[in-house]
Amino acid sequence: MSIGLTMFVPGVIGGWLDDRFGLTFLGPIGLVLGFGTAIFWLVQLGRAGRSPDRPTRSRRRG
Repeated sequence: MSIGLTMFVPGVIGGWLDDRFGLTFLGPIGLVLGFGTAIFWLVQLGRAGRSPDRPTRSRRRG
């Protein structure tokens, strides 16, 4: 849920700032930054779940 909020909340805040100051670019920038942050976070979680002793790919002999 927190990763979903990380993607969503910056866009909402950017949209609110756009409405407040009469701008049009902060909402999309917030969505892009939120999406990038969430993807980065997911990659970090994926790396943390791997065992350092186990190889990432298996090699076939022959």
